[in-house]
Amino acid sequence: MENIQKKNREFNATFKVQTPPTLNIFSYTINICGKLKEDSELPEIDQCPKGTWGCRKVTNFKEEKPRVVEVGSFAGGSSSSGAEEPTIIHKEKSEGSEGGYFWKMEGQKLNNEVLSAEISLRCNDTHTDTEYGLSKVIFKDNHFTAELYTKEFCELYKKPEGDKPGEKEPEKKKPEDGDKKKKESWGFFSTVLFLTFSGTCMTWSPDQAAVATTQSRRFVGFRCFNQSLWF
Repeated sequence: MENIQKKNREFNATFKVQTPPTLNIFSYTINICGKLKEDSELPEIDQCPKGTWGCRKVTNFKEEKPRVVEVGSFAGGSSSSGAEEPTIIHKEKSEGSEGGYFWKMEGQKLNNEVLSAEISLRCNDTHTDTEYGLSKVIFKDNHFTAELYTKEFCELYKKPEGDKPGEKEPEKKKPEDGDKKKKESWGFFSTVLFLTFSGTCMTWSPDQAAVATTQSRRFVGFRCFNQSLWF
């Protein structure tokens, strides 16, 4: 189980855009492990709706005091899909895409369009004492994308023991001629014995095959919200 509970905090990204004679500040706040905290000092109209995980806010500055001109939830908060929690998906590496693990969630519906978010969960184990924030933040066509680097995600990218390169099972010793003859002599007897007791033997059912297949796959759980991932 991957412990990303340490990421149960709010990440912020802010951008300034000069629009003389005013200044616009675009602010993005997200918590990948829970809902954002409400600010009791701000009017409700200037905040994202309750249940928001990711909020976008545009504040305009001029000579007078700043005013919020746009606010919307791109993750959580009256999601049209009804999803109360995000999902983690795994993408294979392909041309033009690094692949990896992605945090996804839909937000509220504005102007007949649903806002959404997709955050790439990246591994960074070189600076264990440094807290990294969001990077490569883009908001385009009502879709928020970003990258989040942290050591807590490194376990996701570790291959299962059996998938490590260079680890091959030793070749089994081929039976000698004498052993081969012994096995052939036992073959007919074993067949008869099996047919005799087949009524009491356990057979391999489709359900058992499904269980075996599941056990060979890798399980990933996330502590900061209730989701398990098989791949």
